[in-house]
Formats: sequence, C-alpha cells, structure tokens
Amino acid sequence: MATAAPGIGKGESYRALSSTAVCVLQDKKPQRKAAELPRRSLSPVLSAVVWTLLSCGILLSFCFLLFTLRFKNNRIVKMSSPNLNILTLFGSVLTYSSGFLFAVNERTHLQGGASTAVLQARMWTLCVGSTLVFGPILGKTWRLYRVFTQRVPDKRVIIRDIQLMGLVALLILVDMLILTAWNLTDPVRCSRSVGAVVKVVERDISFSLSQLDACSSLYSDLWIIIIAVQKNPKM
Repeated sequence: MATAAPGIGKGESYRALSSTAVCVLQDKKPQRKAAELPRRSLSPVLSAVVWTLLSCGILLSFCFLLFTLRFKNNRIVKMSSPNLNILTLFGSVLTYSSGFLFAVNERTHLQGGASTAVLQARMWTLCVGSTLVFGPILGKTWRLYRVFTQRVPDKRVIIRDIQLMGLVALLILVDMLILTAWNLTDPVRCSRSVGAVVKVVERDISFSLSQLDACSSLYSDLWIIIIAVQKNPKM
C-alpha cells in the first residue's frame, strides 16, 4: 500500500505515480493487443422459430379475413357479426406485426430518431392491435349479456354492430390519447455507455471494450401501469 510523503498532497502523489508508470511502459516498449468482447445476440434457431410462427399467424389471419369477406352474407357467418370479426382479424395482424418489431435485433437499429421510431412503433402496434382484438370480443359479450338478462319478455333488445364498433373506436381513442401524452410529456431517449478494461502483463497490454445501448423514458414504469390498468377490462 503506497502512502504519500509528508508535505505532498494526494493529487500530486497520484500524478507522480502515473508519470512513473508511463515512463516504465515506454522503456519496455510493450506490444498492444486489442480484444473486443463478443456481442450477444438471439439464437438463429430461436429467431427462425419466432419469425416462422409470426408469419404463420399473419397468414392465417389473412385467410380468415378472406373467408369472412367471401361468406359474410351467409346466415351462419352473419350470426357471428362479420364486421366485428374483421376488426378482430385486423387487430391480430397488428399484434403479430408488433412481434416482428420486438424480434428485430437491437444492433440493426439506426442511431438517433430511427431507433426511437422503432420503439414507438412497437408500442403503438401492440396497444392498438390488442384493442382491436379484444374490443370486439368485449362488445359481443356485452351484447349477449344484455340479450339474456332482459327482464321484460315482450321488449326486444337490439344492439347493432355499428354501436359496438363505436365502442371499439372509443377504446382506440383512449389508447391514442395515452400514447400521445406519453410521447409528448415523457419521450423515449436512447443512450449508449461504453466500458473499457485494460490489463497489463509484463510487456503486453490488452484491453476489452463493452457497449450497452438502452432506450427508455423517465417514468416508463408509470405509463406501462396506466396502459395495463386501462386494458384490464378488455382482457
């Protein structure tokens, strides 16, 4: 353990030790070796499985959409409210698309605004997609509840699809207001931190570099809780 001589401050002692170390290294003429830490990425097999499942989900949604449009006047299909089914299928496509955005490797993101745009696209497609999926289901469930709990036998309850579609539009409007307020008051910011470790062994100097990219907002946890509470009735 090195101690400073009397009358010499800690700062002066540190500078003296640093100068001595530099002189010793210059005399020995060390060989410098740079070793960069390998980057961790998602397994190619797992990536292929995820992308295949997402693609199959989108393809299946489009098949059901074509079926619904083709046979929407059929009596049985008509009883299932094809207009609401179309909204659900569009929501499924958006939700699967958000899965593609989440599966994109972070290293492929561009710096600055492009990276932030990808993060915003994830949240918007996931929130709006989940609302389009569960909103029509909630509306049809509420309609069945009103029909079977009607206390007046002679009075017929009629709840049209346009009314339930208005309910879904209201839920989407709430999502858009929350996401817009999040973007304006607490925008997502991306930062990059770089760490370096230097190791000196006799005549050799080796160093390793590590890089960490992170994107988040100041109160992201609070906004996620608000979105989860707002979506809880639909789920």
